[in-house]
Amino acid sequence: MLNGQVVPNAIIAVIEGDIEDQDLYECIAGYPDVTDVDVRYMVEVREPDWVRYKEYGCILESKGKRIVLDFMSGILKLDGGALRFLGEALRRGWLLYSNDDLTFRVLSRITLKQVA
Repeated sequence: MLNGQVVPNAIIAVIEGDIEDQDLYECIAGYPDVTDVDVRYMVEVREPDWVRYKEYGCILESKGKRIVLDFMSGILKLDGGALRFLGEALRRGWLLYSNDDLTFRVLSRITLKQVA
């Protein structure tokens, strides 16, 4: 990437530590080739307890955090509860993500559409 042979569309970095969102933003945005920075709080979804994760995300959101839900492999089973949870997360502007390739491909195709 540094010598120009690879030009990615986006880079996702997970940073753990005790740093304020604004300080992290300013640190990353200070690099000359960085055109956009989106700082979000990652919530690891480890079990299909959708109510608990929605409540936790809402608490973080009330503190000004922007959310990305990181689904662990094998957790997402598309039943009514999961679909309601995903719909609510998308309406709130939360991002959906997974390191598991199949889960990621499913999540990347989920969108909200208005039905008349």
